[in-house]
Amino acid sequence: MGKEIPREVRAGEVISAAWLNSIISYLRYLHEQQLRRRILRGVGYQAKESAGGTSLTIDRQAIARAISDDLDILRNQEFRLRIKPRNECRVDDESGDWDKVLQVHIGRVTDHLGHEITVTALEQDDENSQVTPSPDTESTVWDAGEWVDVGILSPSSGSTSGEAAPQAAEATEPGAGGASDEEGSINVYVRLTLSGTVPQQAVFAVEKKEDTQDLYIPIGKARAEVVSEFLRIYINQYQEGPIELGGVVPAMPFDVNATSAPGEPGGSGGDFVEPGGVRQLVSRGEPDGGESETAYYLSIESGRVFLPEREFVEIPRKDKLQLTAPGSTRYVTLTLTRSGAGQYTYAYTLEAESALGTKRLATEKAPS
Repeated sequence: MGKEIPREVRAGEVISAAWLNSIISYLRYLHEQQLRRRILRGVGYQAKESAGGTSLTIDRQAIARAISDDLDILRNQEFRLRIKPRNECRVDDESGDWDKVLQVHIGRVTDHLGHEITVTALEQDDENSQVTPSPDTESTVWDAGEWVDVGILSPSSGSTSGEAAPQAAEATEPGAGGASDEEGSINVYVRLTLSGTVPQQAVFAVEKKEDTQDLYIPIGKARAEVVSEFLRIYINQYQEGPIELGGVVPAMPFDVNATSAPGEPGGSGGDFVEPGGVRQLVSRGEPDGGESETAYYLSIESGRVFLPEREFVEIPRKDKLQLTAPGSTRYVTLTLTRSGAGQYTYAYTLEAESALGTKRLATEKAPS
C-alpha cells in the first residue's frame, strides 16, 4: 500500500476507514518522492523555487574543448580564488549544509633575474593556527593538492534572513576578525619576504601585519551575502597568473633624487634646484610661523672621482642635502680638496649658475 492510487468510490457507497487510510498513505508516498527529487543548492549552480516551478542556473565552467579528439581540458589559473567543492567539505547529514571554504590556487613569484618561488601554504601563527574542515574520506579530486584552504565564509549578520542562515558556518578561518575590511568577507594576500630584491619566502595571508618589512601582494577578496533568501558568494579577483616582480635599475654614480619630509614651521621661501639640469620645486613654509608644507631634500648616489697619477677617490652616498638657500635655479656641485699632507676632503653645495663661471659655447670639430 502507499504506492497505489486509491480507487474511486461510487455514489451512495459508505466510505470506510481503510479507504481514508489509503489516501493518507499515498499522500505520504508523494511527499517522500517530492523530497527525493528536490534540487539542492551546490557549487557551480543555483536552484530557485517559485509558483511556476524550479529554475536551475548553471555557472559557466572553465573547460576548453578540443575539436579533433573531444578531450576535455580543465585549466586552473595560478592564484585563482574559488569555493571548495561540496564533496570535499564537511556536510551536515541532517540538513545537508556544508562549510563554504574559500580556496586559493598555488602560484609562482618570479623576478627579472630568473629567481622563482612557489606559494603553497597559508601562514601560521600562535594565536590562529590553520584549522580547516576536511572530509572523512581521502580526496579524489585530481587537483586537490594544488588548492590551499584560506577560511570559511559566512554571511554578515545583517544579511541573514529566512532559511538561508544555516548555509554557512560561523567564521573560524585563521585571522578571523581582522582579515577583512567588512563583515563576512576574507581578503587574501601573498606575503613576500625579500632579501634586497630577491624573493626568499612567500606564504598566503589573510591579514596585513604592521610590524614587518615584508611585501603584501593582494590576490582577491570574497564575501558571503544572503540575497532574497539565497546565499550568494562574491569573489573579487585582483591577481591571476604568476606574479612577476619588476626589475630595479642600478643607480648611476652621482645620481640626484629628491625626497620629502614634513617641513619646519616658519620656514623660508621656496627654492628651485636644478640637479643635472632637472628643475624641481621646494615648497614654501608659512610666513606667519604656522605649520609649513612638505619640505624637500636631495640624496646623491656614491661615485668615483679619478685623479692624475692613476688615483681615484670614493665619494659615499649623501642623504638629506637640505634645500634652504633662496634662488631660482641651483646646481648640485661637488668640491674635492687636497691638503698639503695629502688628505682629501669633499663637500656638496647648491650654487647658482652664475657662481660656476662664464658660460662658453663649443662646436664639433669637423673630421679631417
